[in-house]
Amino acid sequence: MFGRNIKKAFLASSAVGALIVGLDVAPAAADTVPTFNINPNVLGVTGYSTRTESDINGTSDGLVRQTSATTQVETGWVQFSSFTNNGAASNFGTTGLLAEDNTGTATIANVYGLYLTFTATATSITGFGAGQIGTIAPGDFTFTMFADLGQNDVFNAGATNSGSGVAPTVSDTGSNDVVLAKAVSVSGSAGFQPITGAPTFNAISSFILCDGTVNEGVLGGKVIVGGDATGCGTFDARTYFTAPVPFYSFDFASTTAGSAQDVNSTSGATTPNATINGIVVDVNFKNIPEPGTLGMFGVALMALGGLIRRRSKAQA
Repeated sequence: MFGRNIKKAFLASSAVGALIVGLDVAPAAADTVPTFNINPNVLGVTGYSTRTESDINGTSDGLVRQTSATTQVETGWVQFSSFTNNGAASNFGTTGLLAEDNTGTATIANVYGLYLTFTATATSITGFGAGQIGTIAPGDFTFTMFADLGQNDVFNAGATNSGSGVAPTVSDTGSNDVVLAKAVSVSGSAGFQPITGAPTFNAISSFILCDGTVNEGVLGGKVIVGGDATGCGTFDARTYFTAPVPFYSFDFASTTAGSAQDVNSTSGATTPNATINGIVVDVNFKNIPEPGTLGMFGVALMALGGLIRRRSKAQA
């Protein structure tokens, strides 16, 4: 259910809506997306200084399965192929990392060496098809962001069938793929839109940046050991995502729309399943207040409301 406009969102890919799908809308001047700095050279792109970006763009592929009467699970990948800075294209890397040897169904050159794999679970769904939208609970949407330093991964599309479908895969990863970040959902929703049956997805997730110690990363300014950071290796992703420091503690995911032809479904299968292929993905990050800060903000709003009411009575 990934969509194309992630503006203030981190979209992923298909039916569970997973990271992304939609219309590409340039952010308004008053709605500037927060920026971050990257150092492309550490992934093999040479000759570039640190760059400032707001979005990472690419395409996704996912398989959605109806695993129970009220649950759908989506798995897939997102392959990144460009960057933008609040609408301005950043065309670099095409002379750095080479196009990958994509012998699978997907043929997009991974010139930046960046991709992610994801799994999302949506509950409270009563059926399979148009109009079925469920809830993504905390921990029910996870993804791992990788860098393919060997430039040799193969991205294979998912497929529907009369059984439970075939999930998309990334093969030929070898030992040269490194983990940049891990993420776990905080809240969200996903499913299929009414009438068209196009995918929809909206989620808020943590973003744990691997810090070079196995099974350890940084979420905002906090070091996470084990748990949601499990899977991080010895590559320090802070050498790639160089700013802000600490890096954003949350990322947003959302899909706006996907045309009906993006969805291929097998509803009469043993396990109803659908694929959503070639969805354009746009990812950005945005820091949000910690729960304590949000609570203080709420108290301040209540106090302001009381002051306004007293002033209104006095004037009356």
